Amino acid sequence: MSDIVNAITALEKRTVAFDEAIAKAGGLVLFAATMGVTCRQAYSWRTYGYVPLERAIAIEAIFEVDHKRLLTPDVIGSPSDGWKAFPDKLD
Repeated sequence: MSDIVNAITALEKRTVAFDEAIAKAGGLVLFAATMGVTCRQAYSWRTYGYVPLERAIAIEAIFEVDHKRLLTPDVIGSPSDGWKAFPDKLD
C-alpha cells in the first residue's frame, strides 16, 4: 500500500512542478507554443505526470522549473543514488 501512496505523491509533485511552468508561461496555450508542441501534447505530459528528458531540460532553461521535478524516478534514478542516471544532463 505504501508503494501506491508514494507513487501518487510523486505524481502530485511532478504535476505541481508542471503547473508552475504553465503558470510562468501564462497558460497552457502559451506554454505549448513556447515549447513547440501542441496543447494536446503538453496536456498529456501533465496528465501522465512526466515530461521527456530533453523537454524537461528545456522547460528548466525557459521557465526555471527544476527538470528533476518533471521526470519519473526511473528516468533519473533517485535522491539516494545521487541522481546519477544522466549525470551529464543533471549538472
